[in-house]
Amino acid sequence: MKYPLLLLPLACLLPLTPLLAHPPNCKIPELSAVIWPPNHKFVHFTVTGVTDPDGDEITVNITSIFQDERTQEPGSGNTCGDAYIHKDGTASVLAERNGRGTGRVYHIDFIAVDEDGLWCKGGTEICVPHDMGVGSECIDEGPLYRSDRCTGVPGANGVLFKPDDSKPNFIKPGKSKSKKKSKKGGRKGSP
Repeated sequence: MKYPLLLLPLACLLPLTPLLAHPPNCKIPELSAVIWPPNHKFVHFTVTGVTDPDGDEITVNITSIFQDERTQEPGSGNTCGDAYIHKDGTASVLAERNGRGTGRVYHIDFIAVDEDGLWCKGGTEICVPHDMGVGSECIDEGPLYRSDRCTGVPGANGVLFKPDDSKPNFIKPGKSKSKKKSKKGGRKGSP
């Protein structure tokens, strides 16, 4: 028995292609803020600037904070940890730096998830300059020390405390100079 040949348009033979969702875009400025003055108080912040090409709502959670100075050094307030990640995905960092150094750079890592469950990872930096004079940019030594751990001078008596979010510090956009160093042996101070 022969069957008649059916001529169908090509579009009918192809499967329907579902609309593709896109993950969020985690590319934000490398340096997002400058904290001043270095008064040893916690400064609460959130990561902003993450976008979604589909217009989906995005949830951003900070996952880790490292810094380029030890948490306990002379002239840095003798406190540790220097950062605290809150349960809501935001964080606080101490407004401090080594008084004899080139400014502190906090390295903030985060993950952003959209309502479709698609995600991206990103990072940004916060600078606490040595001073606000000419050339007051931070010199970035790299993400060497975990900010939520006590890493510093042997025998230093640091005080571990949670931030007081009731008195925010002044945060403004700024610039940082990166100083590239070879990373041998990974990040110091990590478990």
